[in-house]
Amino acid sequence: MLPTAAAPRVAAVIPHWNRRDLLPGLFESLRAQTRPFDEILLVDNGSIDDSAELAERAGVRVLRLGSNLGFAAAVNRGIGAAEAEWVAILNNDVTPEPAWLENLLRAASAQDVWFATGKLLSAANTGVIDGTFDELSRGACAHRCGFRKPDAPVWNQSRRIRFAPMTAALFRKDLFTKVGGLDESFESYLEDVDFGLRCALRGFDGVYVPSAVGYHRGSATLGEWHAATVRRIARNQVLLTAKHFKGQPR
Repeated sequence: MLPTAAAPRVAAVIPHWNRRDLLPGLFESLRAQTRPFDEILLVDNGSIDDSAELAERAGVRVLRLGSNLGFAAAVNRGIGAAEAEWVAILNNDVTPEPAWLENLLRAASAQDVWFATGKLLSAANTGVIDGTFDELSRGACAHRCGFRKPDAPVWNQSRRIRFAPMTAALFRKDLFTKVGGLDESFESYLEDVDFGLRCALRGFDGVYVPSAVGYHRGSATLGEWHAATVRRIARNQVLLTAKHFKGQPR
Protein backbone atom coordinates (compact mmCIF):
# COMPACT_ATOMS: atom_id res chain seq x y z
CA MET A 1 0.00 0.00 0.00
CA LEU A 2 1.28 3.46 -0.92
CA PRO A 3 1.77 5.86 1.99
CA THR A 4 -0.95 8.48 2.45
CA ALA A 5 0.16 12.01 1.69
CA ALA A 6 0.46 14.15 4.80
CA ALA A 7 -2.32 16.65 5.27
CA PRO A 8 -1.15 20.23 4.58
CA ARG A 9 -0.61 22.52 7.53
CA VAL A 10 -2.89 25.54 7.76
CA ALA A 11 -2.26 28.67 9.80
CA ALA A 12 -4.69 31.45 10.69
CA VAL A 13 -3.11 34.92 10.43
CA ILE A 14 -5.04 37.67 12.22
CA PRO A 15 -3.88 41.30 11.83
CA HIS A 16 -4.99 43.14 14.96
CA TRP A 17 -4.98 46.56 16.61
CA ASN A 18 -6.79 47.04 19.93
CA ARG A 19 -10.38 45.76 20.33
CA ARG A 20 -9.44 42.95 22.70
CA ASP A 21 -13.17 42.32 23.14
CA LEU A 22 -13.33 40.80 19.67
CA LEU A 23 -10.70 38.16 20.29
CA PRO A 24 -12.35 35.58 22.60
CA GLY A 25 -15.23 34.98 20.17
CA LEU A 26 -12.88 34.78 17.21
CA PHE A 27 -10.56 32.30 18.92
CA GLU A 28 -13.54 30.19 19.96
CA SER A 29 -14.82 30.02 16.38
CA LEU A 30 -11.38 29.11 15.04
CA ARG A 31 -10.99 26.30 17.55
CA ALA A 32 -14.46 25.00 16.70
CA GLN A 33 -13.48 24.32 13.07
CA THR A 34 -14.22 20.82 11.79
CA ARG A 35 -10.82 20.93 10.11
CA PRO A 36 -8.64 22.32 12.91
CA PHE A 37 -6.05 25.00 12.29
CA ASP A 38 -2.49 23.84 12.93
CA GLU A 39 -1.52 27.30 14.15
CA ILE A 40 -3.29 30.52 15.15
CA LEU A 41 -1.11 33.62 14.86
CA LEU A 42 -2.16 37.07 16.05
CA VAL A 43 -0.08 39.87 14.50
CA ASP A 44 -0.44 42.73 16.97
CA ASN A 45 0.02 46.20 15.48
CA GLY A 46 1.07 47.85 18.73
CA SER A 47 -2.21 47.54 20.62
CA ILE A 48 -2.42 49.74 23.70
CA ASP A 49 -4.87 47.43 25.45
CA ASP A 50 -3.88 43.95 26.61
CA SER A 51 -4.82 42.21 23.35
CA ALA A 52 -1.46 40.47 23.05
CA GLU A 53 -1.53 39.19 26.61
CA LEU A 54 -5.12 37.99 26.25
CA ALA A 55 -4.19 36.07 23.10
CA GLU A 56 -1.19 34.45 24.76
CA ARG A 57 -3.30 33.38 27.72
CA ALA A 58 -5.63 31.75 25.20
CA GLY A 59 -2.71 29.75 23.78
CA VAL A 60 -2.41 31.82 20.60
CA ARG A 61 1.00 32.64 19.16
CA VAL A 62 1.52 36.43 19.11
CA LEU A 63 3.81 38.43 16.86
CA ARG A 64 4.29 41.89 18.36
CA LEU A 65 5.08 44.62 15.83
CA GLY A 66 5.46 47.34 18.47
CA SER A 67 3.60 50.02 16.51
CA ASN A 68 0.75 50.26 14.01
CA LEU A 69 2.39 49.45 10.69
CA GLY A 70 -0.92 48.91 8.89
CA PHE A 71 -2.85 45.91 7.64
CA ALA A 72 -0.51 45.11 4.75
CA ALA A 73 2.61 45.00 6.91
CA ALA A 74 0.86 42.89 9.55
CA VAL A 75 -0.24 40.35 6.94
CA ASN A 76 3.23 40.18 5.42
CA ARG A 77 4.87 39.62 8.80
CA GLY A 78 2.30 37.00 9.72
CA ILE A 79 2.71 35.06 6.48
CA GLY A 80 6.48 35.16 6.88
CA ALA A 81 6.21 33.74 10.40
CA ALA A 82 3.53 31.12 9.67
CA GLU A 83 4.75 27.54 9.56
CA ALA A 84 2.22 26.16 7.10
CA GLU A 85 1.51 25.46 3.44
CA TRP A 86 -1.78 27.38 3.57
CA VAL A 87 -2.61 30.61 5.39
CA ALA A 88 -6.08 31.91 6.22
CA ILE A 89 -6.14 35.68 6.59
CA LEU A 90 -8.93 36.83 8.89
CA ASN A 91 -10.11 40.16 10.18
CA ASN A 92 -10.60 40.26 13.93
CA ASP A 93 -14.35 40.96 13.53
CA VAL A 94 -15.13 37.83 11.49
CA THR A 95 -16.83 34.71 12.90
CA PRO A 96 -16.51 31.71 10.56
CA GLU A 97 -18.94 28.82 10.80
CA PRO A 98 -17.41 25.48 11.92
CA ALA A 99 -17.03 24.06 8.39
CA TRP A 100 -15.52 27.27 6.95
CA LEU A 101 -11.91 26.08 6.70
CA GLU A 102 -12.81 22.52 5.73
CA ASN A 103 -14.96 23.69 2.82
CA LEU A 104 -12.40 26.21 1.56
CA LEU A 105 -9.48 23.80 1.75
CA ARG A 106 -11.42 20.98 0.06
CA ALA A 107 -12.56 23.19 -2.82
CA ALA A 108 -9.17 24.83 -3.36
CA SER A 109 -7.39 21.47 -3.35
CA ALA A 110 -9.94 19.76 -5.61
CA GLN A 111 -9.84 22.57 -8.17
CA ASP A 112 -6.09 23.09 -7.84
CA VAL A 113 -6.34 26.85 -7.36
CA TRP A 114 -4.23 29.27 -5.37
CA PHE A 115 -6.81 30.79 -3.08
CA ALA A 116 -10.41 30.48 -1.93
CA THR A 117 -12.96 32.67 -0.24
CA GLY A 118 -16.48 32.07 1.03
CA LYS A 119 -19.72 33.92 1.64
CA LEU A 120 -19.68 36.57 4.35
CA LEU A 121 -22.99 37.60 5.85
CA SER A 122 -23.63 40.70 7.91
CA ALA A 123 -23.34 39.87 11.60
CA ALA A 124 -26.06 42.43 12.31
CA ASN A 125 -28.46 41.00 9.70
CA THR A 126 -27.61 37.49 8.59
CA GLY A 127 -30.01 37.66 5.66
CA VAL A 128 -27.81 40.27 3.99
CA ILE A 129 -24.53 39.72 2.14
CA ASP A 130 -21.48 41.49 3.53
CA GLY A 131 -19.16 40.21 0.82
CA THR A 132 -18.28 37.39 -1.54
CA PHE A 133 -15.51 38.03 -4.07
CA ASP A 134 -14.22 41.27 -5.58
CA GLU A 135 -14.26 42.60 -9.12
CA LEU A 136 -12.39 45.51 -10.67
CA SER A 137 -13.67 47.93 -13.30
CA ARG A 138 -11.68 49.32 -16.20
CA GLY A 139 -11.60 52.57 -14.26
CA ALA A 140 -9.74 50.86 -11.39
CA CYS A 141 -12.74 50.96 -9.04
CA ALA A 142 -13.11 47.82 -6.94
CA HIS A 143 -16.51 46.35 -6.09
CA ARG A 144 -17.37 43.86 -3.35
CA CYS A 145 -19.87 41.64 -5.13
CA GLY A 146 -23.14 41.19 -3.26
CA PHE A 147 -22.41 43.87 -0.67
CA ARG A 148 -25.62 44.82 1.18
CA LYS A 149 -27.77 42.72 -1.15
CA PRO A 150 -30.20 40.10 0.21
CA ASP A 151 -28.78 36.60 0.39
CA ALA A 152 -30.18 34.76 -2.63
CA PRO A 153 -29.53 31.67 -4.81
CA VAL A 154 -27.19 33.62 -7.10
CA TRP A 155 -24.73 33.86 -4.20
CA ASN A 156 -24.86 30.09 -3.62
CA GLN A 157 -23.11 29.19 -6.88
CA SER A 158 -19.43 28.32 -6.78
CA ARG A 159 -17.25 29.96 -9.44
CA ARG A 160 -13.67 30.74 -10.37
CA ILE A 161 -12.54 34.18 -9.22
CA ARG A 162 -9.64 36.58 -9.64
CA PHE A 163 -9.93 38.61 -6.43
CA ALA A 164 -10.39 37.31 -2.88
CA PRO A 165 -10.98 40.00 -0.24
CA MET A 166 -8.67 39.47 2.69
CA THR A 167 -11.47 39.96 5.19
CA ALA A 168 -11.57 36.16 5.36
CA ALA A 169 -9.81 34.04 2.74
CA LEU A 170 -7.44 31.10 2.33
CA PHE A 171 -4.21 31.26 0.30
CA ARG A 172 -1.35 28.96 -0.60
CA LYS A 173 1.65 30.44 1.17
CA ASP A 174 3.79 29.94 -1.95
CA LEU A 175 1.61 32.45 -3.78
CA PHE A 176 3.18 35.28 -1.79
CA THR A 177 6.61 34.15 -2.92
CA LYS A 178 5.55 34.01 -6.56
CA VAL A 179 3.82 37.39 -6.82
CA GLY A 180 5.26 39.18 -3.79
CA GLY A 181 3.66 40.17 -0.53
CA LEU A 182 1.15 42.93 0.03
CA ASP A 183 2.31 46.38 -1.03
CA GLU A 184 2.95 48.10 2.30
CA SER A 185 2.68 51.56 0.76
CA PHE A 186 -1.10 50.98 0.83
CA GLU A 187 -0.95 50.56 4.64
CA SER A 188 -4.64 49.54 4.91
CA TYR A 189 -7.47 49.25 2.34
CA LEU A 190 -7.26 48.11 -1.30
CA GLU A 191 -3.98 46.29 -0.66
CA ASP A 192 -5.86 43.04 -1.31
CA VAL A 193 -7.20 44.41 -4.61
CA ASP A 194 -3.66 45.29 -5.67
CA PHE A 195 -2.55 41.78 -4.69
CA GLY A 196 -5.46 40.21 -6.59
CA LEU A 197 -4.61 42.21 -9.70
CA ARG A 198 -1.02 41.02 -9.56
CA CYS A 199 -2.27 37.44 -9.21
CA ALA A 200 -4.63 37.86 -12.17
CA LEU A 201 -1.86 39.24 -14.38
CA ARG A 202 0.24 36.16 -13.56
CA GLY A 203 -2.63 33.71 -14.13
CA PHE A 204 -3.11 32.67 -10.49
CA ASP A 205 -6.82 32.27 -9.84
CA GLY A 206 -9.05 31.10 -7.03
CA VAL A 207 -12.51 29.82 -6.22
CA TYR A 208 -15.58 31.22 -4.50
CA VAL A 209 -17.02 28.64 -2.09
CA PRO A 210 -20.49 29.69 -0.87
CA SER A 211 -20.69 26.81 1.60
CA ALA A 212 -17.83 28.43 3.54
CA VAL A 213 -19.91 30.91 5.51
CA GLY A 214 -18.77 33.56 7.95
CA TYR A 215 -20.26 36.59 9.68
CA HIS A 216 -18.64 40.02 9.55
CA ARG A 217 -19.28 42.98 11.83
CA GLY A 218 -17.40 45.43 9.60
CA SER A 219 -15.40 48.55 10.52
CA ALA A 220 -15.05 47.25 14.05
CA THR A 221 -11.65 48.80 14.78
CA LEU A 222 -12.19 52.44 13.75
CA GLY A 223 -15.93 52.55 13.10
CA GLU A 224 -17.79 53.04 9.83
CA TRP A 225 -16.49 55.88 7.66
CA HIS A 226 -13.93 57.07 10.16
CA ALA A 227 -11.90 60.01 8.80
CA ALA A 228 -8.75 57.88 8.64
CA THR A 229 -10.64 55.19 6.69
CA VAL A 230 -11.96 57.68 4.14
CA ARG A 231 -8.52 59.25 3.70
CA ARG A 232 -6.78 55.92 3.13
CA ILE A 233 -9.40 54.58 0.72
CA ALA A 234 -9.28 57.79 -1.33
CA ARG A 235 -5.49 57.85 -1.35
CA ASN A 236 -5.18 54.17 -2.17
CA GLN A 237 -7.64 54.42 -5.05
CA VAL A 238 -5.27 56.93 -6.65
CA LEU A 239 -2.28 54.74 -5.79
CA LEU A 240 -3.92 51.67 -7.35
CA THR A 241 -4.74 53.59 -10.52
CA ALA A 242 -1.26 55.06 -10.84
CA LYS A 243 0.39 51.70 -10.24
CA HIS A 244 -1.57 49.59 -12.73
CA PHE A 245 -3.59 51.78 -15.12
CA LYS A 246 -1.06 53.57 -17.31
CA GLY A 247 -3.41 54.33 -20.20
CA GLN A 248 -2.83 53.78 -23.91
CA PRO A 249 -0.75 56.03 -26.17
CA ARG A 250 -2.81 58.01 -28.64
